[in-house]
Amino acid sequence: MDAVAHAAMRASLSDDRVWAQLDTSQPDDWQPATLLSRDAPSDAVELLTEDGQRAVVPAARVVARNADDQAHTPDLAQLVHLSDPCLLHALENRYASNEIYTYTGSILIALNPWKAVESLYEADQLAAYRGQPLGALPPHLYALADCAYRGLVQEGDDQTILVSGESGAGKT
Repeated sequence: MDAVAHAAMRASLSDDRVWAQLDTSQPDDWQPATLLSRDAPSDAVELLTEDGQRAVVPAARVVARNADDQAHTPDLAQLVHLSDPCLLHALENRYASNEIYTYTGSILIALNPWKAVESLYEADQLAAYRGQPLGALPPHLYALADCAYRGLVQEGDDQTILVSGESGAGKT
């Protein structure tokens, strides 16, 4: 790691709360941990995982973790740290609370709940989002649809909505 990258790593780990990749055979398995110490010459960090395990790993396998109050943020663009584990953790927390919609700026991320979510598509929900600016209410498909419709009708702007996802994920 060059000097610039090493300085950036130290700066990004100014908080002791981190995500750590402890097992290189599982590259998507990030564990929450607390940073105990850094060894600059060897580029290693000592960690304490939430289950009490101590580990020493290369600094490249550690990224800063967001504060707990960002665990349910409705817009991922508001997160302080935007690494893969931080984004996935926020989505996981919202999903566990049946908050299947999340913004990332003006993009809506929808996670298939694989079950009915009560009152998600009721008439009063539709009415609540009508005429509201994007982000004024919690993330919802209705907000994006209303925003696009208003852009088309009121401003005469062409609109495009891209729906992407795996086959069978519920795009229809």
